[in-house]
Amino acid sequence: KTDPLAWEGKGELTKLLQDLHAFSDSLDLCKFSAFAEGAEEYAAQYSAMVGVPFTMDDVLATGERVYNLERHYNNLAGFGEGSDYLPKRFTQEASTMPGSEGHVCELDDMLAEYYTARGWEDGVVPREKLAAQIEPRNLGLYQRVAKRYGRAVVPVQERTCLGCFMALPTQHIGLHDESRIETC
Repeated sequence: KTDPLAWEGKGELTKLLQDLHAFSDSLDLCKFSAFAEGAEEYAAQYSAMVGVPFTMDDVLATGERVYNLERHYNNLAGFGEGSDYLPKRFTQEASTMPGSEGHVCELDDMLAEYYTARGWEDGVVPREKLAAQIEPRNLGLYQRVAKRYGRAVVPVQERTCLGCFMALPTQHIGLHDESRIETC
């Protein structure tokens, strides 16, 4: 049981729930399914759908990767240190509501615990953390291509690679095998 007014332990709990929801969002499941199902049930559903063994740990690791990538994208867009905040009335004014009367949110302590649980530095996902989650051969390919061309991942629009502007063969379109990196 978690004390709703204590900040201790909330960082790890928040991370766990965010990772779980990031995975279920990827499956396009209703958020309300989380009231009845957890990581073990999600793993069983995923395994049944794709025919690949998947564990509770796989669910949480996948959710963590999704959440870290979302945050990294936000970091690239300028969202970083100092961006996680609440209105001052929560952090400077004592609550007058029953159940939390006199309480002031200890956001700085909460964020420090949360960032530690996530492995982030001041709200920013370290590049090394992202790189560690990529298969070494794929990371090497990405780094070589990015160094040579300035970017390594580009969109495909109407069967045309927007990096080299070559038409892609039909067999390259709609590929869903995450263990392969397609090059043109």
